[in-house]
Amino acid sequence: MFVAAAGVGGLQLVRGEEASGRAEYLMSAPLSRSAWLGAHVAVLLTGLLLILALVGVAMGISAFASLEEDGGRHFGQILVGSLAQAPAVLAVIGIVIALFGWAPRFAVPAGWVVVGFAGFMSTFGGLLELPEFVESLNLFGHLAEYPVEEIAWPPVLWLTGIGAAGIAVGFLGWNRREISRA
Repeated sequence: MFVAAAGVGGLQLVRGEEASGRAEYLMSAPLSRSAWLGAHVAVLLTGLLLILALVGVAMGISAFASLEEDGGRHFGQILVGSLAQAPAVLAVIGIVIALFGWAPRFAVPAGWVVVGFAGFMSTFGGLLELPEFVESLNLFGHLAEYPVEEIAWPPVLWLTGIGAAGIAVGFLGWNRREISRA
């Protein structure tokens, strides 16, 4: 979830570039809109995946160092467990980019709402016994807690699809709308 928050923060900087007028100056040069946004998104997604991998490596090393027997056996499982969060992170990023393309003023606040709701539901959702449809709104709640649970592939594919579709829709909107300063 913290990685998704870092992603929303990164997209907040992209929105800040547009709102401050710096993006407009860059668009006056021979640089396509898709290339500008694509570069930001590519760097952001690469960084987020790298953070997930480094967190998995650090937790794996910690398990290896702290467990007396078979600590090294768990290293790979912990790394995969960390990387298994990537589809939910991608879905959050996709939602924010889709809104950035079509309704830029609402993109970053909506991203923070999604991350905040996920954090709240992951922490307190089970205690509140909320209806199932409310619990299903937590993007991170659909993923298995690997290595305790086996990875369920349908949620992974759905969340990845939501992220990819959101990015595509966001690029389409970004290429059609005016660059705003508000």
